[in-house]
Amino acid sequence: MNSIRNKYFKLLVFLHYFGLISIPKYYQQGWKNWLHRNCYRTFVYMFMLLVSTLHALSTMHYPYDHPAFTTKIYEFLLVLFLYFEIFIFSFYLDKFIELFEDMDRIFAATDPKVYSRYEKELDWVLGALFGFCVFVLGCLVLDTLTPQSEDNIQLLTSLYHLSHPRRKLPTLIYIPFIDISEMKYFVIIYVAIIYAAIIGMCAGCQIAGIESIYPTLLAAQIEMFCKFIKLLGRTHRNKNGDIIFYSNIVFTSWSLEDIG
Repeated sequence: MNSIRNKYFKLLVFLHYFGLISIPKYYQQGWKNWLHRNCYRTFVYMFMLLVSTLHALSTMHYPYDHPAFTTKIYEFLLVLFLYFEIFIFSFYLDKFIELFEDMDRIFAATDPKVYSRYEKELDWVLGALFGFCVFVLGCLVLDTLTPQSEDNIQLLTSLYHLSHPRRKLPTLIYIPFIDISEMKYFVIIYVAIIYAAIIGMCAGCQIAGIESIYPTLLAAQIEMFCKFIKLLGRTHRNKNGDIIFYSNIVFTSWSLEDIG
């Protein structure tokens, strides 16, 4: 069985590089760990908080009777849920790291076929999550290429006072006293929103993937255990026809029964 930690720990490393978590003692140099934990991660959190706040201002600034207001509320609640998930995951980060180490120490592939089946299932789940992330991000980008509706153009002109309402962001945000449709602001805000979306979507998918690793591989252990426990206490015969008793479910070893 390949090392579970070596294979799936990269999901934590992915979140580490994005600044959403800070793996303890990841770097050999202590100052790098301090810099990542106190500076880089703080910057990422403040950046995400800023984008979320601007999105919330946009939601509150939206007319309540507009059909898109409900969509803005759902987007805002999704952002809040994602922040809560990241916070909880960061709080229990040490426990997740211990889980990887415990799985490497305790889990055993007593039946390679069963373990391989669950491992492939887990890889499929992780691949599906990654595909979903790419799909959503792609939809966000492609949506900006579609034309604004006349209703939205009128709303952006009258309510947000945009001079170029046909320029479309992945999601509308509101910055007081700034015309976000001006090209010098539009490009910066566009890139910032895409960057925030990449961080948010990847964080959600990676965390969901990490949280699915342990129960999936644990289910494999239970199935293998149930399969081999049936062998204990029952007589069997080996390929030579000798009566044997299985005595070890981890290494599937057996003892030869002397019936002479």
